[in-house]
Amino acid sequence: MQIRDAVDGDLAELAELAARLQVDPARTIVYLGTGSAGIEAELADIDWCSISAVAFDDDRLLGWLIGDADPELGRVFWLGPFITDAGEDAIGWNEVASQLYTHCQRQLPAEMTEEEIAIDAQFELCDSWARGHGFAPGSE
Repeated sequence: MQIRDAVDGDLAELAELAARLQVDPARTIVYLGTGSAGIEAELADIDWCSISAVAFDDDRLLGWLIGDADPELGRVFWLGPFITDAGEDAIGWNEVASQLYTHCQRQLPAEMTEEEIAIDAQFELCDSWARGHGFAPGSE
């Protein structure tokens, strides 16, 4: 598995993966919509490449995580992690998510002192992962 920063050419593929996963409440990240065109537009409205990580196995996208930073609040809102079934089978959801998160954390500006992730209550896999990384349910 290779982890790298997202680049402009990734946008459509990232939106397509997220759209496939967003329709399942057990895989939903609340901050984004459900259709690939809408997700693409939402990402285009932020500086989505500046805090980002994508995971590939050769040329196959396994997952991604993007941070939407708000300098006024000193907070980053995590969009993702979105991880394919292939990523889960090959390496494991938690491992891919953790590597994406570690990559993104290295990009966080010093003024980002708070982090927030919003997942559907049915996304138990992500909930467990988030708690393990210090996120508290229902907190801001």
